Amino acid sequence: MAIIEKIQEMDFANVVKEAKAAKVEFETSFEDIAKQYDVLQHDVFDPALRKDKIVKDPITDDSGNPVEDADGNQKYESRVEKVVRVGMPYQKIIVQRRVGFLLGNNIELEMENRDESTVFNAVKAIWDDNKLDYKNKELAERLFSERECAEIWFKKEDAEFWKNEQETVGSILNSPVRMKMLICSPSNGDELYPVFDEFGDMIVFVRSYTGTREGKPIEMLDVYTNERIYYVQKVEGNWVPKENGIIDNQYGKIPVIYYRQKNAEWYDVQSMIDRREASLSTVGDTVGYFGQPILFFKGEITGFAGKTDSGKVFTGDENSSAQFLSWDNAPENTKMELNELEQGIFKFSQTPDISFENIQGLGAISGRALKFMFMDAQMAARVKETIFGIGIQRRVNLMKAMVGNLISVKLKDEAAQIKIKPVFTPYIPEDDREAIELLSVAKETGILSRETAVGQNPFVADKDIELERIKSEEKEAKSNFGESFNL
Repeated sequence: MAIIEKIQEMDFANVVKEAKAAKVEFETSFEDIAKQYDVLQHDVFDPALRKDKIVKDPITDDSGNPVEDADGNQKYESRVEKVVRVGMPYQKIIVQRRVGFLLGNNIELEMENRDESTVFNAVKAIWDDNKLDYKNKELAERLFSERECAEIWFKKEDAEFWKNEQETVGSILNSPVRMKMLICSPSNGDELYPVFDEFGDMIVFVRSYTGTREGKPIEMLDVYTNERIYYVQKVEGNWVPKENGIIDNQYGKIPVIYYRQKNAEWYDVQSMIDRREASLSTVGDTVGYFGQPILFFKGEITGFAGKTDSGKVFTGDENSSAQFLSWDNAPENTKMELNELEQGIFKFSQTPDISFENIQGLGAISGRALKFMFMDAQMAARVKETIFGIGIQRRVNLMKAMVGNLISVKLKDEAAQIKIKPVFTPYIPEDDREAIELLSVAKETGILSRETAVGQNPFVADKDIELERIKSEEKEAKSNFGESFNL
C-alpha cells in the first residue's frame, strides 16, 4: 500500500495525508458530539439559537409621569430580559448506564484448553497492574460518547515488578520489562488514524497529537507498523524522527487496540432531548410571566385596598368588572408533551429510568421480575459486547504475544497455544434472598454440587476459602457432638 511506502521513505507529511484519506469519516463532527455530551454546551444555552428577549419599558419622570417625545408619543427604553435555559444531561445518563450494565460486573478471563498456565497468570498480572477493570469503564465511556478511542501499549523498564509477582507466575519470569497502557481519544486531543488491508486487518496506526518540547507545544506523530514504531515530531515545518525514535516492533503485533462505533449512544433520541429542553425552558419563561395571579380589570377603578389591608376589595363604577387570567388548556398539553418526550428518550435509547420516583412504589419484586424489567437494558449491553468485546479479545491476544515476545521468550510457544477469552456478565439487580433459596433447594435435591452452590452464593467473595471454612465448622461440630455423646 502507498502508506507503507511513504513510511519506509520516512515521508511523514504524506503518511498523514494517506492515513486521513483511508479513514471513514463520521457523519457528525467530534465538536458537535462534544457539545451534545456537555450539558452546558447544549443549544438551549446558545443565545444565538435561543435568544434573550428585548423588552421596552415606558420612560417616566421622577414623579412617575410618562415622558413623551416632541410629537406627544410615549417614550420607551429597551432592555434585555434573560430567558430561562434548562439543560438536561440525558446523553451522559444514557452513556453511564450503558457502561454500568455492560461492565457493572468486571470482565473475567477464562482459559479454555489448560488447567494451569504461566502465560495466563502473567496476563492476569498485567491486567491487574494496569487496573484494567477501571480502565475498561473509561474506554467504554469514551467509545460510547466519542465514537472512537484507542489503547496503546508500551514497555517500561522495571526490574522489580516480576520479582514481586513470582508467587503467581513462578520464577521463570525474571524480566526487567513491565507493560503499561495509555488511553487515547479525541477529547484528549488525539487524532486517530487506523489503516486496514483488504481483509480488515490493521496494518498501520497513526496517532497525531500535541506534545511539548522545551516547554513549547509541538506537533507529534506516533506511527505503528508490524515491523517498526516511529516517534516523530515537527521541527521548523518538517517531520523529523525523535532521537532513538525509530524502534523495531518487538511486541509481535501492533501494540494498539482501536475501538470504533458509528454513532454516539444517544444518536436516535437527540432530537427528543433538544425538544424537551426547549419546551421545558419555554415553560420556565411562562411560569415567570404567569406563575403569579394576574387580575384583569375592565372599566374604571374607583378605589382599592392597600397591600397590608385584610379583606382586600377593589371598587369600580357600574361598567367595571374584574377577573383573574388563567391558562386553561396549554399546561395540560405541555405536561403531556414533556412526559411523552422523557419516556421516548429512555425507551428508544434502551435506557432504564431508575429514578427514585419510578422505583419507590414498586415494593418487593422477585428476581425473575427484575430480569424482565431490565431485559431491554441487558439486550443493549449484549449488543455493545459485540463491539467492545472484539477489542477486549484483541487486547488479550496482544497481551499473550507481549508475554511470549518481550517478557520471556521461553513462553513463546505456550503463549501461542493457550486460548484465553474474556467473559462478560451484564449487570442486573439481584434478589439475594431468592437466589440463596434457589441454590439451597438445588443443592438439597442434587441438581447442584456444594462447590457450585457456594461459588454462586452472592455473599461469598472467595469460593475456596468459604468451602474450607464450612469443612472446618463441620469437623468442629462433629468433634463437639462426639464429646457430648461420651458424656
